[in-house]
Amino acid sequence: MSLLAEVRARAEQVGALPRKKWGQNFLIEPAVLDAIADAAVADENMAVLEIGPGPGTLTERLSSRARRMVVVERDPRWVEYLRSRPWPGPLKVVEGDVTRLRLEELREDDDAWVLAGNIPYNLSAPILLAAWHGRSSFRALTVMLQAEVAERLLARPGSKTYGSLSVLFQRVSTVTRVRHVSAGCFARPSGQHRDPRELRYGARARSRSAARAGRAGFIRSAPQDPSKRAVRALRPRARRGPLSWIGRAVARTAGRDAVRVRVPTALDAVFASEHAQRTPSP
Repeated sequence: MSLLAEVRARAEQVGALPRKKWGQNFLIEPAVLDAIADAAVADENMAVLEIGPGPGTLTERLSSRARRMVVVERDPRWVEYLRSRPWPGPLKVVEGDVTRLRLEELREDDDAWVLAGNIPYNLSAPILLAAWHGRSSFRALTVMLQAEVAERLLARPGSKTYGSLSVLFQRVSTVTRVRHVSAGCFARPSGQHRDPRELRYGARARSRSAARAGRAGFIRSAPQDPSKRAVRALRPRARRGPLSWIGRAVARTAGRDAVRVRVPTALDAVFASEHAQRTPSP
């Protein structure tokens, strides 16, 4: 039986076809599933928290490689299925919305944990932000993303796709592309958007100070549309307390045309100032 037929059989068994409103897109290509599992689990001593396992095709591969697993699934039909079947290794199923949970509290010990999953395309940003907030508890993040979201994570300062997600993740991790995945690797509900996805791998997140927490909040307040002017969204926060240095950075970058500053320009200034603060003087 092909993996596509197997996934369809599992979905029919539990009455849980992919839901368009949740952006679900089940992977059916064994080589891609193996690539995700290999990238996520570097050695058998690692533990994995998987986001949105669905029918469990990725779960099987992760569980066979990892020391133990916790999976978070919001669909109660898949939760029942995942709990009812055997797995290669120890596995705990948590029912819930990953964007409403504190991911770091789902770990069962203090050993090396990583995050992994095939992320629903319409929940990419909130799930990535949830992972970002819990990053100090995880060694790495390996996820499948819609191509346009993945490009934002890899974007460089000054590019059209550079935005708040770019700044947040590049400040605390090394973001790399593992491979490109074509639309034919997914089992899609009728009418669902068919953009290809990208696989991302981030290094262990660095710890942050309270000041960095404030700067992160500032960066998240930036509009995602790079054509928008940043001054209205950013200036009120930049005037207050420890964030005033960001306002000065934006002003220096923009010169006399501060009112016309677009989002990428403002974020370039923030990113450059942050880098200067972290880099010791010769």
